[in-house]
Amino acid sequence: MVSLEQDYARLQHYLAEGRYQEADKETLRVMLAILNPNNLKFPNYTEGMKNFTCKDLITIDDLWIKYSNGKFGFSAQKEIYDGLGGRIKYSSEDF
Repeated sequence: MVSLEQDYARLQHYLAEGRYQEADKETLRVMLAILNPNNLKFPNYTEGMKNFTCKDLITIDDLWIKYSNGKFGFSAQKEIYDGLGGRIKYSSEDF
């Protein structure tokens, strides 16, 4: 597994200011950098997932949870998913 050092300062800045759209874009940028460290035009996501350490996932989640007061983040999304019964198909009523 490749150990990558990501800079989360910009993500933290956007989240601290409540600029969630910018934070969402920055999260995507960071995640793509982890998935595709060599900046390939078409990253191999299956291989790239091997670069995603628990530390990276926890860091991103912790930042989102902290600055959104628990409303956003991977763990918040998982709670919603679990609350809907962990189903793959949803009805419009679920939303």
